[in-house]
Amino acid sequence: MEGWVKTYRKILDNPIICKDAETYAIWSYLLLNATHKEMPAMFKGKKIILQPGQLITGVKTIGDKFKINKDKVQRTLKCFETDKQINQETSSRNRLISIVNWGLYQSSDKQIDKQMINKCETSDKPVITNKNERNKEIYYYFINKYKSNEKDFFKQNKIISQMRNDEKWDELTWEQQLDLQTAIFFNEVI
Repeated sequence: MEGWVKTYRKILDNPIICKDAETYAIWSYLLLNATHKEMPAMFKGKKIILQPGQLITGVKTIGDKFKINKDKVQRTLKCFETDKQINQETSSRNRLISIVNWGLYQSSDKQIDKQMINKCETSDKPVITNKNERNKEIYYYFINKYKSNEKDFFKQNKIISQMRNDEKWDELTWEQQLDLQTAIFFNEVI
């Protein structure tokens, strides 16, 4: 596999990923093996299209790579899933893992710049670019409920986790969810 991934320095402040060297190695494995573009693959005997940030692997494969006990790998992946850093779907042979914020951290600088430009300069609220597809009331509910000036990585992640656990979260479109997470993470909602 060729290419590179972005690694943000704030990852060192993440108590889940930096719990120990083995946990960090597992996270790095996921990042480095996730696809960066759509790619055909087989999962559960069916042809699927892997999306950016997804990979098919197994607990044994990861464990063998780093000489980590497969039970530790299993617990670590479950911890990542509980913390909503990954989603995983298992089969009898392997698992499909999706890195939740792949697009937020691995997108090109042009995409991040576009997100920043789309924020309203005269207001603290992000611009809603496609009003027909967005439910403004729920979107602004999240902005008002979870706005923060927090700069601590761990506390930002806690706020984002609280948003994801909110009963109204699933009523948002994927784009709205990404916009809200980006706004909280980059302190664009004040």
